[in-house]
Amino acid sequence: MKKSNLFVLLLVLSGIFLLILLKLFGIILNSSQSFSKRTLTVEGKRGDVLDSRGKLIATSLLSYDIYFYGKGLKKDEFNSLLSETVNFLKENRQYEKGMKQKITNAYNNRRSILLVKGILSLELYEKFMSELEKKYKKIRDIKGKFYYNKKYTRYYPFRDLYGQVVGFVNKEHHAICGIERGENGTLRGTAGKYIDNHLHLRGGTWGRTKWLNEPENGQDIKLTLNTVLQDFCYEALKKGVEKFRAKRGTVVLMETSTGKIRAWTGYPSFNPNIYSKYGYERFKNMSLEDIFEPGSILKPIIIGFLLSSKYHDNSVLSPHDVFYCENGKYLLKKGNKKRIIRDVEKNRYLNVKKVLVHSSNIGMAKIMQKYYKKGNLKDLYVFLLGILNLKRSIGVPLPNYTNGRILNYKKWNEIFSLASIGMGYEISAPLINFLLAFNTIPSKGKLLKPQILAGKKVQYFNDNVFPKKTISFLQTALRDVVIEGTGKKVNSKYIAIAGKTGTAKKYDPQTKKYSTDKYLASFIGYFPADDPKYTMGVFIDEPGKKYYGGEVAGSIFKEIAERIYFYELNKKLIKVAVKDE
Repeated sequence: MKKSNLFVLLLVLSGIFLLILLKLFGIILNSSQSFSKRTLTVEGKRGDVLDSRGKLIATSLLSYDIYFYGKGLKKDEFNSLLSETVNFLKENRQYEKGMKQKITNAYNNRRSILLVKGILSLELYEKFMSELEKKYKKIRDIKGKFYYNKKYTRYYPFRDLYGQVVGFVNKEHHAICGIERGENGTLRGTAGKYIDNHLHLRGGTWGRTKWLNEPENGQDIKLTLNTVLQDFCYEALKKGVEKFRAKRGTVVLMETSTGKIRAWTGYPSFNPNIYSKYGYERFKNMSLEDIFEPGSILKPIIIGFLLSSKYHDNSVLSPHDVFYCENGKYLLKKGNKKRIIRDVEKNRYLNVKKVLVHSSNIGMAKIMQKYYKKGNLKDLYVFLLGILNLKRSIGVPLPNYTNGRILNYKKWNEIFSLASIGMGYEISAPLINFLLAFNTIPSKGKLLKPQILAGKKVQYFNDNVFPKKTISFLQTALRDVVIEGTGKKVNSKYIAIAGKTGTAKKYDPQTKKYSTDKYLASFIGYFPADDPKYTMGVFIDEPGKKYYGGEVAGSIFKEIAERIYFYELNKKLIKVAVKDE
């Protein structure tokens, strides 16, 4: 071959090779220009909340959000898909007003937009994609334009039953109240993020390529609450609040010897699945977040302290002491100040036990006068601070716990302040604190720490509040309250109940006076009286029809106690029957 011909051949081959290189460079250049990526979030699953028997109280259901991302679509392609999308959303009841314009704005601004939020199945998405892929075969990577992201939606199967104690998580995944907020650190998962890439060299599809951080699931928690007992308490409370036309009410049921809370409910409650329909007042836990003056339910605690106290080796109060109760009307005077104390019953002479049984305010005022002369005011002040947990948390993992209040003993007036304290006024605390204090009587002197998380050991604030003699006296008196005293309407022919009634006037901070028509009606007690298993407090705020604690709160207490009795008796009978078989 001539040199000239060889040169021409080499020149042609070099040209072809150069063209191939240029073509490859162009493809790479075009591909890099078509390269896109987006960062997507994958949530970690929030832990479940379970009752003591493993029933789901709160759980997270997997759901999906569907997005549209129109980058790369020609105008006519976008208009076609926009029309299809709007029609599809309308047909499936997912269309919101203004959505068409929002999609157009997102396309013009080259950003994604949320089309459908929180559907529990991808069936809707797959149906839509199938129709689009058949109809618009020429549009490349339609599934890249319409993509979905997994998420979790919080679900509360018992709705109102656990509303205030369990709380809820909002749509932004923020725990707002209740156990959800109190145990948020344990329950919440950690979200993960990944980069999703789009590259034409791969065929024009989107695909996950890199985790920035992987998601982590939260931990489950089990509560001490029993759903059956919770239901008993809620239904009886609801009926009672409506019957007596009350503002609201709450019930706390606790195991006497362990402090395990078996039911904790309020009414009106709310459905956490649709929390946005309610105001903040519905979310509040009345027995934990608000403070009240207790009224007569404090009398056994005061009497227990006085019976157990000595000053200069002399007893401050004896069970045999008798007090003249003025036939139901007693005038207190100090200087120019006067105050009339009244009793519902017109009694003359009452011993200490009868003062409790008949809930005599006059008897308590005279007992406190005796204490002022023979006792040490600081001792009573320190006792009340401790037994009512006025300066410390009770330790349950619920937010917005409110500390109680009491005037410093140095500012007590020997006539009026001590009489008020003896009747359950001038001292305030969350209602659950009064239940814990009262429980020292059936629990044989132990001030237990309440438990709502399962698996914890029994703990005490104080394991020896009252001596045995005092406890025996108080237990007898509280049984008599129900048999013959102010709690007669609580007496049951099925189960022995002991307890104390309370009817407290509410203080009005605006008028700085006690209301004449707003009351807190309460009953705290335990059952069975001879071998206590449960201690329970029923509190009814501002009943509009009748207001005495024995009738209003007491009737609710009785209904719950009897239902629990028959429920547990039935369980025993079933066990015996199964064993016999």
